[in-house]
Amino acid sequence: MFKWAAYEQHRHTIRSLVKTLAQAAKRYKDRRLDSGVFYLVPSDTDHLTVHQALPRCRLELERRKDALDQHNKRVASQIAHTGGLLLPATRLLLWTTLSSLVLGCIIELV
Repeated sequence: MFKWAAYEQHRHTIRSLVKTLAQAAKRYKDRRLDSGVFYLVPSDTDHLTVHQALPRCRLELERRKDALDQHNKRVASQIAHTGGLLLPATRLLLWTTLSSLVLGCIIELV
């Protein structure tokens, strides 16, 4: 593949795209770490005994539960703020669709 003419022609583009993907994966990993979800992080309890690892696992589960509770409270406050009707993105989509229909009817009548 490295000898292909197409690869040589687009080598810089391919490298920049791979770098962009690596940066996106790093941002994703950092956000998950900040929110308390640790799926992409290697376990630091692999070298510990069971008696040492259990308290750490409990602490990790508590952190995850706290992060989930915070997320649920944030979502609940957003729903309460909108009156429980529609999320802002849904309202924007609905408004855009209805205004397009009205504009189409006006154009058709004229």
